[in-house]
Amino acid sequence: MRFSVVYVFLLCSLALSLTACNTLMRVLMSPEEPPEGQEGLSLAGLQEGALAVVAEGLQVPWELAFLPDGSFLVSERLGRVTKFPRWEEGDEPLRPEDGEVWIVAGVLEAGEGGLMGLAVHPGYSLGAPAAPPLDAPTSSPNQWVYLMFSAEGSDGVQNRVERFRVTEQGLVDPVVIVEEIPGNRFHDGGRIAFGPDGYLYITTGDA
Repeated sequence: MRFSVVYVFLLCSLALSLTACNTLMRVLMSPEEPPEGQEGLSLAGLQEGALAVVAEGLQVPWELAFLPDGSFLVSERLGRVTKFPRWEEGDEPLRPEDGEVWIVAGVLEAGEGGLMGLAVHPGYSLGAPAAPPLDAPTSSPNQWVYLMFSAEGSDGVQNRVERFRVTEQGLVDPVVIVEEIPGNRFHDGGRIAFGPDGYLYITTGDA
């Protein structure tokens, strides 16, 4: 009997401690007033017409990147990349059927994983190259885009980065850049971007 009372007391103490800890964390993470200079964007404070819907009808859009001609690519976590035409102020919102929709093979959508980061090569060109690489079988312009996505690996979920070439037929010539990046259902990172030094930077999560 005494053991049961002590056990219940310890459980109650633990529960109260966790509750107090959670409350403290909420206070620290969500203050009533944000720090000076970090107020963020208030939609209510924007002037009428400051916001416009460019594209709609997407399922968990993750990344957006523009091409030199003003068209843009949007990645969706389910494994889809849509190339939308150029949008001008005053145009109606675009939908996937207005563009070209491409499915990326091998994407594993689970939890927060799936098709995530998208980056356009800094040297992306719409025309023919001045001189093709010596090891290139045919002359083709640099129309490379890079995608980071979750895939099924030998040890569960793993993330990878692949390079593709954009063509009228879709994304072709996949080349694996980095693979076997540890992944999970949550916290996979996934943002990728080219820096001013020309290197591709890849973020990973604490998974």
